[in-house]
Amino acid sequence: MESIFGFTQLSRYLSRLQDQFNSRLHNALQDAALLVEKAAKENIIYGRADWPALKQPGRRLARVSRRQRTPLLDTGTLLRSIHSQVEEFQAVIGSGVKYAPTHEFGTERAGRTHSIRIPKRPYLTPAIEENLRQIKEIFIKRLQGR
Repeated sequence: MESIFGFTQLSRYLSRLQDQFNSRLHNALQDAALLVEKAAKENIIYGRADWPALKQPGRRLARVSRRQRTPLLDTGTLLRSIHSQVEEFQAVIGSGVKYAPTHEFGTERAGRTHSIRIPKRPYLTPAIEENLRQIKEIFIKRLQGR
């Protein structure tokens, strides 16, 4: 009978330990996701030195381009669409607008009269890559309970 009681206590302890770990992991994912989200938004607001320069605008685009010379910050829709969410054991950071991948990865489309080339201007990938050390520190601290 003693061994069954000991097993029950061990089972409860392990269950509490797992709940504690899951909570700490969730907090780490949330903090890391918010860090990356903030960095991605800063990339959109301020632009990046490694992005290709904007072309001189045609007449139709001159009014918009004079107003804002940051390539990805015209209406602010892309900026406002960047969000992060923690789901189970993963963090998802991204945008719901359909042109977000076009700006992140670039594209080239052939039209009837001319082709359209949109150069890549990554805002999300560098936000992750440049914060890997901080993300690692977040996980270490959170999983240790700090």
